[in-house]
Amino acid sequence: MLVTAASEEGRSFAARTRRDGSYTLVGLPAGAYVVTAGGDQFTQAQSSPLAVAPGEIKKHVNLSLKPAAMIRGAVSGPAGAVEGAVVTAFGADGLAFTATTDTAGNYAITALPGQAYSVTASAAGRFSPGATPLTLTTGQTVTNVNLSLSRAGRIEGATTAVADQAPVGAVFLEAIGDSASFVTQSDATGAFAFDELPPGEYLVRAFRDDLMSSTATVTIVAGATQVIDLRVAPLGGVTGTVREAVSGAPLPHVAVYVRNAAGVQGAGVTDEQGGFAFDNLDAGAYQVVVGAVDSPGLVDADFALTQDQTMAAVDLSVPLAGKISGGVFAADGVTPIPFARGLVERRRSGGLGLDRRPRPVPLPCAACRRLSSGSLGVGTDIFAAGTHPGDWF
Repeated sequence: MLVTAASEEGRSFAARTRRDGSYTLVGLPAGAYVVTAGGDQFTQAQSSPLAVAPGEIKKHVNLSLKPAAMIRGAVSGPAGAVEGAVVTAFGADGLAFTATTDTAGNYAITALPGQAYSVTASAAGRFSPGATPLTLTTGQTVTNVNLSLSRAGRIEGATTAVADQAPVGAVFLEAIGDSASFVTQSDATGAFAFDELPPGEYLVRAFRDDLMSSTATVTIVAGATQVIDLRVAPLGGVTGTVREAVSGAPLPHVAVYVRNAAGVQGAGVTDEQGGFAFDNLDAGAYQVVVGAVDSPGLVDADFALTQDQTMAAVDLSVPLAGKISGGVFAADGVTPIPFARGLVERRRSGGLGLDRRPRPVPLPCAACRRLSSGSLGVGTDIFAAGTHPGDWF
């Protein structure tokens, strides 16, 4: 039986057991080691890490081996036995054990501890339609675990830049099928390939942190290669200006955010000229919204980004609210009543008294931002955070 001692630095020393099962590992430099034994008819056993001092002799490092289980079988394909197929038994403990088929397609996986396994096979140009589950007990041998491989398909292509069709390397690609996904990466020339794909339809997506994602749908046929090229472009953005609807004056320090179907993608406030800009946006449909991110917004505008159109320009016009001011007093007409709330009635039916809706008038709060621009008119308020949309008409 072969016994090995592996150091933390990766050095390995080996010896074979004598007839009485004893062994001696010699020539070990000082350091920490793990001693391992097992294989073939026995499961593998390991010692805990051992610290060996210079010239020290460690005695009674004994290992107990259990009879190993074994799986035997054959792998075949459309044309018969498959030579060189790799058969893997994935154990419930997370360990994997492999064997390679001979010229007749036969294999044997040895030194297996008793537990549940999932057995699969793979070979160039072929794929396994599914895994074979089985459970082994200590020392058990299970035969006729035969596996069948089907002809696989292949996707190959290149990732190129939209601007000049130059190759773009180091792009991640994912082929998403009905039951499994496969991942690869383009090389320095932009070339990529997915091998051993089960037949079916796949969504192939190219992505990288600094690029817009690009997709293509491909149908894989057994034994065939599909060629696709995916064009990629830098992440995009949107710029624009928020203005007052009547005068056209820019509105500075107004809350603005960008959202899509996945949620908010960026938020900020307009600059002194009412301008805003958001970058690092992927391809897709978006909205620019004037208001705080936790509000529905006061006004919004749609825009879309594509690999061919990576930047968008969006301007928004905001109608300002009017204002009614005054005082609330007691019956003597002199004593002020603090923190009172008033109601405003808006009549929509030509003064006929129909559709009258009392609306609370909000008192000034920290969310309001007062603008003093002469073009907006003295005494005009804008709720930059969008917390009082009912006051915008």
